[in-house]
Amino acid sequence: MVISRHRSLQKKLKMNQTFHNDYNKFMLTLLENGFEEEVPEGELFRDYRKVGMYHPKKPTQIRIIFECSAKYRGISLNDVLLQGSDDLVDVLRPFRREPVGMMGDIEKMFHQVMVIQNNRDCMELYCWPVGDLEYQLKIYTMAVHIFGAVSSLSCTNYALQEIIKDNKQLFSNRITQSALSRLYVDDWLNLVPTHEEVVQLVREISTLCQTHQMGVKQ
Repeated sequence: MVISRHRSLQKKLKMNQTFHNDYNKFMLTLLENGFEEEVPEGELFRDYRKVGMYHPKKPTQIRIIFECSAKYRGISLNDVLLQGSDDLVDVLRPFRREPVGMMGDIEKMFHQVMVIQNNRDCMELYCWPVGDLEYQLKIYTMAVHIFGAVSSLSCTNYALQEIIKDNKQLFSNRITQSALSRLYVDDWLNLVPTHEEVVQLVREISTLCQTHQMGVKQ
């Protein structure tokens, strides 16, 4: 099933040079940052597959989506992963209380949280080495959480909350409580009485995230 899907992907890449270049660039970035690792031949476990998508508002930025819902013999990876809570209402309800709203985005959040070594064999995938479609496919494994897995949201949110708790002595109680209760996926949403408080909160939240090298887009 995996090989068949890669043959289809290979045809699409050969027909669109821009897609091919962007796809290769994204995958090489994963390798260079240690987010993806080649699996030694003696440790091969199972196969996987991915596809690429462009954001409609960011046509030059590709995002590789790992199709964890693809079924083999009636079961997919997502079928055996726990999704966790995803309640947007609790995050949005407080927005009626103050006049100034604000939002920050944790950059590439899923890729900033590592998967423990014992679980990485469930994240294996086929990939063309050095981006050359004529090479034989090799098996790699993801070292970080991925777009497409239902567990990535809860795992990365949990990791971020643990970072906040571990460093709460360095920040005010207002900051730590706000960061813990205002997260939705990779977005931090908050509201305050004045614009001056927005500036201060953004500075403190950015500093908090940077204690563990998590970038924040404001």
